[in-house]
Amino acid sequence: MAIQRYKLGDRTGGRTDWARVDALTDEEIEKAVAEDSDAAPLLDEEWFAKARLLRPGEKMTG
Repeated sequence: MAIQRYKLGDRTGGRTDWARVDALTDEEIEKAVAEDSDAAPLLDEEWFAKARLLRPGEKMTG
């Protein structure tokens, strides 16, 4: 299999149905994420309120 190269923003290659992706509503995306156990959680206001910035070498406590 040959390596495929694409430029940033290029939507002409690959197998992704970009029209379908563009048509998804926020609610449909949230539902898909909630139903996919492998998906990373959505980052909402609550998540950011609890988030902490750790610099390299810092240890997280309690």
